[in-house]
Amino acid sequence: MPHRFSPEKAHVLESEDRVNLYRNVFKNLLEYIKNKDVADIGCGTGVLTDFIAEHAKKVYALDISDEMIEIAKKRIKNKNVELIKLDFMELKNCMSETFIFIETLHEIGVRAIDKLRELCRDKKIKVIISDWEKKETMHGPPLEDRIDKKDVVEYLRKRSFKIIKIEEIPDRYIIVAELM
Repeated sequence: MPHRFSPEKAHVLESEDRVNLYRNVFKNLLEYIKNKDVADIGCGTGVLTDFIAEHAKKVYALDISDEMIEIAKKRIKNKNVELIKLDFMELKNCMSETFIFIETLHEIGVRAIDKLRELCRDKKIKVIISDWEKKETMHGPPLEDRIDKKDVVEYLRKRSFKIIKIEEIPDRYIIVAELM
């Protein structure tokens, strides 16, 4: 079974270093978020959802965990956020122009890319993926649950996604792609 982040470790998501890292990352990705409908897949505590919401038209914040949704309800201040308790693989429609997976693709698996392609096949959506490099690090999921950046890029390309940008940040990678 894939690694699932434990709500008991929610404080890790809110570490100052992590929050600052992703705020800086998203400042460079605003063109994919600004005034758009955005889906934050695996929103966790909502610590990054609120930042995204400052720039997006609407944010659909999905998480599979009741506990994380409850934490996010208390944290999120922006009125343009809709919290949804849902397993991403049960999603029934293409709700957004941009889908963001922050350190969650390794939990859902690359099948999430197939799900996006199926739901959004007639739209030019963007996907932003940030996940852990497949190497030993002090933090993050077990090595065997991580998905190598090259494998994600290849998987996206084989499913009609055009790679727009690839960046490396400490112990993680960022991939921006568009469904063609």
